Amino acid sequence: MSVVGVHRLVRDLERRDGLVDRLLEQPAAVLETYPLSDDEREAVLNLDAAALVDLGVNPLVMRTLLVLAGVANPDIYSHTLSLRS
Repeated sequence: MSVVGVHRLVRDLERRDGLVDRLLEQPAAVLETYPLSDDEREAVLNLDAAALVDLGVNPLVMRTLLVLAGVANPDIYSHTLSLRS
């Protein structure tokens, strides 16, 4: 399974002004613009660290995504945050 879409998303979140805010406000609209599998999309929406790593996402990329989405470092695997409304 390819995780290129997740890696591109995180790269863009780090580089494009306003994209993190847009992801937090309109996650479905942002994720539509990336080639994500259904499993990848669900893992991102759920901010599911274990699922992202199981799908093959680099752990550093996964951590960056979750931290940008507001998850505190110590809570990466135990938080209850989600991008879902």
